[in-house]
Amino acid sequence: MTGNGVPGPFPPAGGPQQQPQQGFGYQQQYGGGQQPPPPAAHAPYPGQAPHPGQAPYGGQAPHPGQAPYAAPAPAPAKKGKAGLVILLVVALLVLGGAGVGGWFLLNGSSADEAVLWSQPGYKGKMPPGESVKQVEGTWTTDKAVIQTMPDGVKAYDLATGNRLWATRIPGDSNTTCSAPRQSEGGVGIVAYGDNKACNHLVAYDLDTGKQLWTKEIKNKPNSKPKPGDSFTPGDTNPDDIKDNYLARSGGVVVTQGTAGAQAFKVSDGSPAWTPERSAKCDGASYTGGKALIRVRACHTKPVLGKPYDEVSLIDPDTGKAKWTHTFRPEGEDGLDAGMAIGGRVISTDPVVLYPEREDMGIIALDSETGKIRSRFAPRTPAKYVQTWGPEGTPWMEAAAFGKTFVMSVSEAQEANLLVAYDLDSGKLLWKTKPDKSKDFHPLVDTDGGKVLVYERLNSSDKGPELAEYNAATGARKTLAEYPTTVAHGLDLFARPTVRKNTLFLSAIADRTFNPNEAYGLIALKMSAPE
Repeated sequence: MTGNGVPGPFPPAGGPQQQPQQGFGYQQQYGGGQQPPPPAAHAPYPGQAPHPGQAPYGGQAPHPGQAPYAAPAPAPAKKGKAGLVILLVVALLVLGGAGVGGWFLLNGSSADEAVLWSQPGYKGKMPPGESVKQVEGTWTTDKAVIQTMPDGVKAYDLATGNRLWATRIPGDSNTTCSAPRQSEGGVGIVAYGDNKACNHLVAYDLDTGKQLWTKEIKNKPNSKPKPGDSFTPGDTNPDDIKDNYLARSGGVVVTQGTAGAQAFKVSDGSPAWTPERSAKCDGASYTGGKALIRVRACHTKPVLGKPYDEVSLIDPDTGKAKWTHTFRPEGEDGLDAGMAIGGRVISTDPVVLYPEREDMGIIALDSETGKIRSRFAPRTPAKYVQTWGPEGTPWMEAAAFGKTFVMSVSEAQEANLLVAYDLDSGKLLWKTKPDKSKDFHPLVDTDGGKVLVYERLNSSDKGPELAEYNAATGARKTLAEYPTTVAHGLDLFARPTVRKNTLFLSAIADRTFNPNEAYGLIALKMSAPE
């Protein structure tokens, strides 16, 4: 990092390099950890459009002189006499050189204490023609939280936020384009390319940052990018060489692009298995996660056969189907079976599908047999059921908590709500009132089956909250409140990740009210301070 807390260039590709005592692009040696001065308040930033349905607001951001290991940014001073007194006391202490004592007094509110540490947003070079680079891929280990950046990966200590290592992707002109959230075996996989084709994979040891292997993805030999082409994460046009999205499950990663699906071993990048081909079935799409699900369009005969769709649970080690569920067309046209064209896999464990045909509704399959477990009723819980995540991964807007399946959905006019279904019966258990001021993010991989949800409030006066919902009734209680600076300093699509009772929010772009003073990563407590 640079001396002002802005991430600088990565060390050369191939692994982390020893950091010098001083110099551009590197953090200071570990151990110091002085906290930065309090950030200054800002008025609403000009030229920045708010989130749909969100009123413009002002906020605080990290101070330009922030130390490399960014400490929690304090919340804005509370309005009224009490806030004025605190501001006067802090000003006197800072001017008088009180240092740590001043920070002790400033961090007196529960919201401030809920912030453990933060890192500033990405300030590196953007690909040609792009002002915003959206990159998925945030992983955790027992010791670190690791972020995928446009030009590499960086790891930070879970407890302190100190940078542990940073490794650039191969090639000075290359940029990342996709990174699945799964990291089994302590290995992270990133797809990257040169802005004309996203056609390489690289694997990293998440404990050390060491580059383990690289692999070129062979696209169609006769396909050439058009002048000026650049890849776009999440783009799924099958005729464009720029597309390669990833599905990862267990020890296998499956790439899906213009060359069709290809499976590689996470351990060394060698081919894992050849995706099954059939004269009756067209190219398949894969979705990873805790399980690997394949969807493909088929016909009873190669020529003039009746159409049907297959959904299969695939063994990641062999590529063979453990079971297959068949969807056949219904209705007058008798052409659309509902899944292969426009259908989506919301979750792979449990298996929850969202067919393209509205009359089918949302369907849960039994993970052991592939038979229909339930059909959700009502068929769709709101006007909009959609994801902002990339192809090949389970939806980030949905999570299973025991037998309760929770989703964030939207009504008209950007009114968001949370809905919960019983996976066995398909019954709608409860739903919250549509709310234009909230974004809901159900948290996956939480212990005890508790329905935990990170709620981003589109407000200038109130920060985000961590809430727990009763799985059966939807009764809500607040577990933690966070400063308004958490929302103001993060892009609107920041992703939550949970590890060791800590909530990490990772920015995947710089869509904040001031990209020059944004958080890239922030660690939050998951319960209110004692």
